[in-house]
Amino acid sequence: MKKSMKKTIFIIAIIATAAMVTGVKAQISIGLKGGLTIPNLTSNNEFATPLSEGYGSIMAFGGGAFAEFQISKTFSLQAGLEYSRQGGQKNGFQAMPAEKFVSTMYTPACEGLVQTLIRNQFPEAQAKAIGAAAKSMMPTDYLWADFSSKAEFDYIMLPVQAKFGWNLGNKSPFRVYVSAGFFASYLTSARQVTSGKSDLKAYSNGLDFYGYARATPTFGSLDAMSRAILFDGFGQMPGFFKSFDENVKNQSFDNTTDITSDVNRINVGFIGGVGFSYQVCNRGKVFIEGGGNYGFLNIQKDYQKNGKNNIGAGSVMVGYSFTL
Repeated sequence: MKKSMKKTIFIIAIIATAAMVTGVKAQISIGLKGGLTIPNLTSNNEFATPLSEGYGSIMAFGGGAFAEFQISKTFSLQAGLEYSRQGGQKNGFQAMPAEKFVSTMYTPACEGLVQTLIRNQFPEAQAKAIGAAAKSMMPTDYLWADFSSKAEFDYIMLPVQAKFGWNLGNKSPFRVYVSAGFFASYLTSARQVTSGKSDLKAYSNGLDFYGYARATPTFGSLDAMSRAILFDGFGQMPGFFKSFDENVKNQSFDNTTDITSDVNRINVGFIGGVGFSYQVCNRGKVFIEGGGNYGFLNIQKDYQKNGKNNIGAGSVMVGYSFTL
């Protein structure tokens, strides 16, 4: 984050703290608010990967408590403590990390191939060489499938905003206002929720493992026997990649994965909005406001592998405030 941005956040925090501590010429109100948020994950084009691209919005809930310090008739400072769910979703043909699949199916399948060759009286060294060739012809970065995926991030947010408001007439109970400021947030939990069933594919254009393996440089270096074992079948053995493609059909993606350790805990960003309030009694107000927030820091720890995404959300909140 740029030094000037850090200074701005620091100055606003100092002003808000001073108002809280001294209370000089400040009328203090406290309140609660809650409502609907529409978060999304935006992708950084410079560091985009198939894992970070293609997210759409989700629906979530947000809310919290706040204190407002009325400095003048038109200007106030507001600080709060809020819960905010961020995230995004993908539906359809999309990428998944290949490394998670390697340990559950690639390696056992290759080891099974080696043992089958040995049982068929192939020399152990030759069997292992063919198994190593099979493994080297598998995708190492991403696999592809048609399923639903939702990323959810739960934050505790500390916003500090400057507010400007105007009554709609000298004695009118109606008031409009605009607000802008910065927030700091702490991630409490993060999860990836997936669902659906799909065949696994080795490439983004839907190419299966048989076709993908034939396109690798290793294919051209194989001898006739190895090529027959891996692709065409050999004796009573079916071609390895054809049988492998049969084993990865109709895979279930119904799962929830804790990804908290993959995400940066701290974020800072901009927050702002517009609102409309109504004085219901001498000290009480009800209000409705719309706004949004955007995180300046990317959420991924390993952005070279997972790409870069920024959090952000639009919101519609209703609430009540009471003047002390």
